[in-house]
Amino acid sequence: MPQCLIIRPGEYTKHFVGSEESHSFHYPTQVLSALAEAAARTGKQLVSHIVRIEVRDTEDHLHMHAGMTIVLVTAGHGIFRDETGEYAVSTGDRIVVPPMTPHLSIAAPYTVMIEDGIYTSTDDDPQLSISVPG
Repeated sequence: MPQCLIIRPGEYTKHFVGSEESHSFHYPTQVLSALAEAAARTGKQLVSHIVRIEVRDTEDHLHMHAGMTIVLVTAGHGIFRDETGEYAVSTGDRIVVPPMTPHLSIAAPYTVMIEDGIYTSTDDDPQLSISVPG
């Protein structure tokens, strides 16, 4: 089963400098071929949605989604939990959640943590959470 990935600020695989003195940081490649093949088999399109997730401090069971989620924690801090354990996350961290991978984000007590990112799946995916019995 694919595993979730947390990338801390400053961690990157490649660094390019553009001609206009800009910097481009490249993080680990995420393979989308399985999602694209599954969509094609059913006559659907592979699409990406820009998402904003306002994470509360609510304890809950792990859940999963049919698509792939890639987010940047843009405000706050808390924990990210998957089947391998629990990890502290904060502003600047990137979280990659492969399709159908159980996970949960929880903000620090009495706060909200903001995750901004991209959700990639088929064009008819309502992005519903699928509960994982716990």
